[in-house]
Amino acid sequence: MAPRKRELLDVLRQKSQEADGRATPVASEPRAVHFRFRFGPSQRRAWLRVGLVLLWAVLVVWLIQVLFSGGGDPVSVPDGGTPPARTEQGTAAPAAGVSPGVEAPAYGVLAITYLGDSQAQTAKRIGGILQKELQYPDVQLHRTEERGKVFYELFVGRAPDSAALAPLLDKVRKQSLPGETRKPFESAYVRQLPSIEP
Repeated sequence: MAPRKRELLDVLRQKSQEADGRATPVASEPRAVHFRFRFGPSQRRAWLRVGLVLLWAVLVVWLIQVLFSGGGDPVSVPDGGTPPARTEQGTAAPAAGVSPGVEAPAYGVLAITYLGDSQAQTAKRIGGILQKELQYPDVQLHRTEERGKVFYELFVGRAPDSAALAPLLDKVRKQSLPGETRKPFESAYVRQLPSIEP
């Protein structure tokens, strides 16, 4: 029986008992209150639009963060990796005050960076081409690790300050490999050479 009908029957019984002179209170049963949210088609569409707008906003913010979080000059890094941290370009401090036995910082042109041990052979091959075929001075390959990733950095040239490397930097940026028209070193920049630990 529906709750409303039960209430009406209880009220009728109470009135009939009052008429007979023997009024007894009728205990009312506690009732649970249920809330039902029913969305019509227009409300569903409105909430769907809000959800889609929020999803697109999150995707756009994420994309902007990914694209613009690197900063600085781009570095050629295959396989979508991130290049290791860079030092600022600038003139090195004078070597005066450097302790005996400690080398003054040296700078080089970071021509290209390769990501991962799988690229080690490619880095060595390109370094050989730069040194033997293209006659670049002081070609060095450095293996570095940062945040669990391995990088192979190919440096060209060596100078006590970055200003001395400006002509070499221009030449490296315009260089293409033999038999190719593509310029793989366009994003080269001057950086302090990594220290080699004994």
